[in-house]
Order: sequence, then structure tokens, then C-alpha cells
Amino acid sequence: MSRIRILMIIALVFFLMIASKMIYLMVFQYEHYTELANKQHLGYIKLEAQRGEILVEDTRSATEFPLASNITLDHLFIDPFFMIEQGTVDDFINYIVPVIYTEKQKRIQSYIDERQAIDEYAKQRGAEEKRQELIKQGILTQSGFTLSGITLEDLVEFDENKEYAEWEEKWLTRFQLSFDEQVQIYQEEIRDEIDLKAESRYFSILKKLPIPLSQKIAEIKEEENIRIKGMVLQAENHRYYPEGSVASNILGYVDQEGEGQYGLEGQYNYLLAGKDGKMFTEKDSMGRTISIQGETLEESLDGADILLTIDRAAQMELEKILERRVNELDADYADAIVMNPDTGEIIAMAEYPNFNPNEYTKVFERVPIYSTDWIEEQNRQIPVITDDQ
Repeated sequence: MSRIRILMIIALVFFLMIASKMIYLMVFQYEHYTELANKQHLGYIKLEAQRGEILVEDTRSATEFPLASNITLDHLFIDPFFMIEQGTVDDFINYIVPVIYTEKQKRIQSYIDERQAIDEYAKQRGAEEKRQELIKQGILTQSGFTLSGITLEDLVEFDENKEYAEWEEKWLTRFQLSFDEQVQIYQEEIRDEIDLKAESRYFSILKKLPIPLSQKIAEIKEEENIRIKGMVLQAENHRYYPEGSVASNILGYVDQEGEGQYGLEGQYNYLLAGKDGKMFTEKDSMGRTISIQGETLEESLDGADILLTIDRAAQMELEKILERRVNELDADYADAIVMNPDTGEIIAMAEYPNFNPNEYTKVFERVPIYSTDWIEEQNRQIPVITDDQ
């Protein structure tokens, strides 16, 4: 056999090997590699499902009222890359940032106040636990200190978060300045953030804008005849309780992740939440969204509504009665149920104190929590009255 024929056979074998591999990849592994390519090139955006309402009926008017509903508030965010490219950064800094700073300032002050209350409570609780320990050791008495020079603060080492402490100090110091000076600092900070995120396509500025603030931003754009390219006001759904604290012990609340917590919101979260849908988007080589394909991958499914047997008027009246009696008797707690004896339906179910699920992070007055050992010790000190006494 000639050398040329041998080389041709070897080349043919290699060709058949390569061809068979190509057929295997292109035919039998087509779906696998198509999926991998789509993951790199295509993405999706969430089509948010509407959470179901929790309703009650007012028997006097035969009208249904929502105890738990939804409200649409804007989320303000920008596209730094596009904004820089279009040259609209200065307009955003000069016209929009000063308007949103008041809301930013209010939220930060509220957060600091709440955090300080929590820190003080933690400090006092730690001090109380240490005090009870020293009472057991005979160093302290229930009425006071047996060692001079000891203060309550000496009994506990409160571990503060250094990073948060620095952040809090920065803002409290800033609040001492004039409003115009505060705005100027905030403008500089936003500009620096935009520069740092120059290659990014997303920078969240402020969520849950109050409706008047969203309207004010729209008015500014119209009055100044400016179109700030790269700025987006995106409507987002949030849980809202129009009756405030009414039936809060029954409802529970929805957290920032959209998950129901406690009460009906938690128990029936799987019914109320619904199912979010998806829509395809196209991404560039950096993973940034460059267009929306408009093809729906999965339709969203809104959550189911729940109608309670609770009577709105009876519920509100029962809560007023409990609040009044707790205050009159200086009681810590009270609850009550009103039931239809014929059907077993719950007409009203209330407890006091209650809370506003719109502000579920601000719940009840914080009080010291004593250990089980301390409670048992106090119970042993209560005199027992016998029949012969």
C-alpha cells in the first residue's frame, strides 16, 4: 500500500471522527448548548403578581372593605452608564436630588431614632440580667447596691457596631448644618456614586416614593422642560393596610421581601402571594440588559382574595372596648372573641395592645425580659396562705 493511500485513510478517519463529534454536539446536545447560550445572551425581568386582598364585610351597609390591600409606589433609580453618555447627570443632580433629600433625611432620622431605642433597650436588658446575677451572689440587694461607686452602666458591656456608629455620627453631625449645606453634601455624594458606577446600568436612589414626591418630580420635569435620560420612576406594588391597626392581630404583615409573616398573611401566603411571571430580555457581553424582547416566558398569576367572617363595625367596636378597659384597669393585655353561636363564625377577634402593620417594625413598648430563674425566685418569695392561717 502506497504512502499516499495510507495518509488518505488516516485523514479520512480523522474527518469521520470530527464529523461524528460535530453531529453529536449539533444534534444530540443541541438543547443543552442552546440553553447555555441563552443563559449568556438572554435574561428575564420579573412580571410582578398582584397580591390578593383580605376583605371583611360591614353588615350594616353590606359593603366589603379591604383590611389588607396593595398600593403602587414609585422606585427611583438611574442608569449611570446611559446618563453619563447622554450628558444628563448635571440635570439630575441640580433638579431632582434636592427634591428627594427631604424624604431621605426623614427616613434616616427615623431609622436612627428607632436604632437608638433598640440599643438602649438592649443595654438596659443586659444590665438587668447582670444585676440579677449579682443579687444571687450577694453583691447587690433588690433595693440597691451594697458596693459603693457601682452604676447601672458598669454592669454591662454593650457591644456597639463600629461601622454603624460611624455612619450614625456622620448623619447626626450633618443634621446640625443648614438644609442647603446638607443638600449640597448629598449632591456631591450622589455625583461621586455615579462616577464610581460609571459602567453600571443600575443605581437605586430611593424606593417607595410618597405619591406627592413622585408628582413633584414629574412637575419639575415638565416645568423645567427637561428630559433626564437615564432616570426611571418604576411603579412597584407594596402591601398596604388602609384601616391601620384594625384586626392587626388577625392579619399579621408582609415583610420587605414580600413574604407574609404571622396571622393570615403568613398562614395563607401561598394563596395570597400568587406567582410572578417572566419576560425575556437581551443582554450584552457584560451581562447588562440592552433590550426587552417582549416575549413572555411565563405569565404572572395574581394571588387569591380572602373574605373573612369578621364584621368590620363589630371588630372596630371590640378593639375600642378593649383599649378603654386596659387603660381603666391599668392592665397589661386583653383579648376577646365575638362568635355567632348558631354557626360558629367569628364575628370579631381582637387583642390590645395591637400594632399598625404598615409600620410593623415599631411594635409595642420595649420592656425588660427577665430570665426564668429570676421569675422562679420571685415566686418563691410570695407568701403562701394556708387554711390554718
